[in-house]
Amino acid sequence: RIICIGLTYLNAVSKLQTEHWFLDHPEEEKALLERFLTFISDYEALFTYYGRGFEFPFIQARLKQYQLNDTAFMTKKLIDMRPALKAFNAKRSDLEARLHFQRHFQSSGEDMVKLYRTYTQTGAEIYKTCILAHQSEELQSLLLFFELYLSFYHSKDWILKKQLVEEQSLSLVVGT
Repeated sequence: RIICIGLTYLNAVSKLQTEHWFLDHPEEEKALLERFLTFISDYEALFTYYGRGFEFPFIQARLKQYQLNDTAFMTKKLIDMRPALKAFNAKRSDLEARLHFQRHFQSSGEDMVKLYRTYTQTGAEIYKTCILAHQSEELQSLLLFFELYLSFYHSKDWILKKQLVEEQSLSLVVGT
């Protein structure tokens, strides 16, 4: 089941904002998905890192499980930045290191599933807090990837692209 869905987006006044839908009780998963579908109805695209391999099919399967209409989800531009960022020949953790992103929680998705099971058994808020902190770091990392993705793949500057790939760095020179 889905434990938590998180999104970072630009709000009405163009400020970054984060929204989390956390599954406090397993029997509320359908309601969580309905809230998520309602929220994304105002957006055209969803960006992920490895969404084609995990998030997109997992969400779609859960929507089908509850016989929810997946049109609102599947008609979005579902953009997985992982294939585009393969030019850097790096795993997610390597890309994060190159972008100087330091995690405070070195946990895997599998670890989060275990924490969630403990949360549902005990109701101890510390487990929920840890899961949400992990997800917040995932979203922060994703924002860095998004900036890199936009810089790299929407640039017409082939020298910039070459520098990003070959030197694994970026220099900014401002001309007058």
